[in-house]
Amino acid sequence: MTDTPRDTPREHRPDDPRPERPGQPARGGGKFGSALLIHVIAPLALFYGLRWAGANQFLALLAGAAIPAAEAVRGLLTRGRAGGLQLFMLGAMALTVAVSFVSGSPRVLLIRSAWGMAALGVWMLVTLVSRRPFLYEAARVVLDEPKQRTWEGNWERYPAFRRLLWMCSAFWGAACLVDASLRIVMAMTLPVDLVPVLDDVLLVVTFAVLLLFQRVYGRACLRRHGLRRDGVRLFPVAAPPGAAPGTAAC
Repeated sequence: MTDTPRDTPREHRPDDPRPERPGQPARGGGKFGSALLIHVIAPLALFYGLRWAGANQFLALLAGAAIPAAEAVRGLLTRGRAGGLQLFMLGAMALTVAVSFVSGSPRVLLIRSAWGMAALGVWMLVTLVSRRPFLYEAARVVLDEPKQRTWEGNWERYPAFRRLLWMCSAFWGAACLVDASLRIVMAMTLPVDLVPVLDDVLLVVTFAVLLLFQRVYGRACLRRHGLRRDGVRLFPVAAPPGAAPGTAAC
């Protein structure tokens, strides 16, 4: 009489035709909505609302900046710890506000969004010398557990997928630094009342460019190396002559 093998969790292989088990809903949607409200919608509405009520530019900008600053401090106190990126952004925000009080110029306050994008871009580029690039870890934050296992399987199995994430993470970092430079130029040269809304327009444009690049370049790279994507799963289709799927350079 043979022992009956115990049930073990099925490995989610990229070439496994069986559907993945449903997991918990993705965690990123609610966080994205909250971030959009706190960092974009509420500060913009408060700034233009105060300007309409007759407040001067400096006080209106300061009130708008207080919302994301208060949320950052609340998050720090709730978690009891903060990463280097969060500490840098809080420090940069505090320094910007202090300098703006000394100078009395609302344009100094306008630069605070540039500090945030610059910090994000530098952090993304720093992850290129770590074990996992920015986009690998960012995707894991918003995926449920079964999809996380599939994502990790793609990373372990396909060198082309790893190189794709390195290249896209580098592009994201460089794009954020360009975005930060444009924000500084706008803050220093354009009418103060126009800059807050243009900052948000630039944010939309930047992320549209990033997502378009990632989609077009990613599809071309995977196709070139005999891989096809279905959601987060990768399937070998047809490898280039003399090469295994997913092993050639992008």
